[in-house]
Amino acid sequence: MQVQANMLDPKILIEARDNPELHPNLLIRVSGYSAYFNDLPPEMQDEVISRSSNRG
Repeated sequence: MQVQANMLDPKILIEARDNPELHPNLLIRVSGYSAYFNDLPPEMQDEVISRSSNRG
């Protein structure tokens, strides 16, 4: 079994969504593959932000 956990402050994701030029190389994991956050559609970016903001 393998677990890959990476934590990122949701504020960084929001900043990357609102100002993509500040984080052009931000990589995230989506459904088992890596993707550049800025290449995701806005709906998916919002979903990633929402999931990273869940606490508990």
